[in-house]
Amino acid sequence: TTTTTTTSKKITTTTKTKAKNASADWLDYVAPRAVRQQGSENNSTTRRPFSINRSFSPGMQRLGAVVSTGSIPSSWEQLRDSVTHLLAYSLAGVAFPLVDIGGDSMTNPSQPIEDELLVRWYQLAFLTPIARCSSAHGAVPHFPTSVSSTNALEAIERVSFIRRALFPTLYSALFEQTTELKPMFRPLFVDYPSELNDLYEVTDEWLLADGLLVAPVLSKGVMQMEVTFPSNIWFKFSVDYNAGEEAQVVVGPAKATIAVLASSVPIFARQGTLVALGNTSAVEEQSPKLLHIYVFSGQNATYTLYEDDGLTLGGPTRVTEFVWNENMLILSWKRRGFLPSTPSPPMSYEFVETVLFQQNSKPIQANVRNIASDGFVDFSALLRANTL
Repeated sequence: TTTTTTTSKKITTTTKTKAKNASADWLDYVAPRAVRQQGSENNSTTRRPFSINRSFSPGMQRLGAVVSTGSIPSSWEQLRDSVTHLLAYSLAGVAFPLVDIGGDSMTNPSQPIEDELLVRWYQLAFLTPIARCSSAHGAVPHFPTSVSSTNALEAIERVSFIRRALFPTLYSALFEQTTELKPMFRPLFVDYPSELNDLYEVTDEWLLADGLLVAPVLSKGVMQMEVTFPSNIWFKFSVDYNAGEEAQVVVGPAKATIAVLASSVPIFARQGTLVALGNTSAVEEQSPKLLHIYVFSGQNATYTLYEDDGLTLGGPTRVTEFVWNENMLILSWKRRGFLPSTPSPPMSYEFVETVLFQQNSKPIQANVRNIASDGFVDFSALLRANTL
């Protein structure tokens, strides 16, 4: 890992300042590029490089480096501002914007960050592309175990579980970002340009992957908060849903007030969205080869599952395309084989369990199926069976 700490300064007419800026811009470019070059020379398997940088210059986004917001105070104000900064980086084309969990500098390094603030910081960062814990030198570390209460630790464990469960969705979204230049992390108005006037100043929410809306709690002592919903129907999203409860929805465009708890991370799924999940149980370990697909009905939908070895630039990969037909209530899938024709990725999914969410209805879960090369689930047949 290479960390670039050079910060570009304001360009003035003096030759000396111009030279400093040229040096900073050059370092912004050369650091991640050098890591890529060195990695390809020293590793016959072409291991992927990982470079964290604390400065940014136009054009750097094409190098695929992680860009950090740098040293920021550990405060509620900076927590709120962090969302704006991350979204700005995303609009600039940065695939991996990063904010240090808990902030980096403190007025009193020996004083630990308050539990509630650290919990909310984890909830923010764990639903962005890159999550990293950091703290100032000599300060109390911002580890999950640094909190003083069991409730705070459980809240952090909860959002960590959510991030792990969403891994197939997030990883595939990064693949789509690479191949189609669609940012996996973006402001609401990117998907709703016709509502720009209403959504432009919404800087405390974002869209994640294909159709997830994330609205984290960013203020102290909040028990309820207002969430802005663009035009569409939005399902309340939970990894470990309650099979006995009807799906809760919000019809947009709207501003809705929702109740929140210390462990709350408000997430909503847009109708016509397929969400892929790994382990969906917080209390028991499921097979790592079992994939869960949540279908949020209302419109036709597609989702492409991308799998690889997670290590190399040219290793084995596999792509599985899922298609939801709203009229027929059928979810089908087809594997396009390996790219290139090599053995399957070591941690590839072999089985799929699907769940259908509809307005004013309880979730319908289908039996586990072997993914194989293709397959389908007919939910219309399951719905008929449930009404008998």
